Amino acid sequence: MDIIDPFSHFLDSGKVPAFFEQVGNKVRYNKNEIIIFADEQIKDIYFILKGKAKQYILSEEGRERILFILKPGDIIGDISMFEQREAGFYVEAIETIELIKLTFADLQESMRKYPEFNLFILSSLSKKARNLVNQLEDTCFKDAETRVCDLLIKLAFYEGKMDKDSPRITFRTSQQFISNMLGINRITTVKIIKNLRMMGLLDVQGNKYIINDLSLLQMYALKDC
Repeated sequence: MDIIDPFSHFLDSGKVPAFFEQVGNKVRYNKNEIIIFADEQIKDIYFILKGKAKQYILSEEGRERILFILKPGDIIGDISMFEQREAGFYVEAIETIELIKLTFADLQESMRKYPEFNLFILSSLSKKARNLVNQLEDTCFKDAETRVCDLLIKLAFYEGKMDKDSPRITFRTSQQFISNMLGINRITTVKIIKNLRMMGLLDVQGNKYIINDLSLLQMYALKDC
């Protein structure tokens, strides 16, 4: 599903967390705490050790569009830091998160001294750029129902738990999260989820989503391709 990252060996080696710990300071944020505000200039970057965060933008009406879900091994703040301008986005902890913070001076010194660190930063920026291009492509060329199906498939792949005796896959999400990830109206999301449930492709129990047969949902998502 994802293109292989040519620099992944650098992260897999375990050197990156240790490197960040040597040059930065550990910080911790609780769930729902804002790590970066849209109107502030980014002066630090963060390496995620544990937990997850969401990077998002807000419309004038307060509608949220999630750009990235950031996980352990990801960097926060690398997109805007080099421009030395307002971030233009928010980063918020979606669970308790542990980070290592580097100042801009620390970052510049590290990039000067350690060539492999430059590769890691470039890899992070490249991955986010590719993600944004994929989002733009989906918005331009796929209808809302297909995009919801694709997201459910990705959530099943990354977050789901397979039943031992059936093809059912269970994971936790919400209609609001799906809407925010895809930038669509929640009413549209509700209608699509209802349709998938009526067809027997999906069951919903609160925030627990159950894909009854992943292969059938994948086939349905490709119906108009």
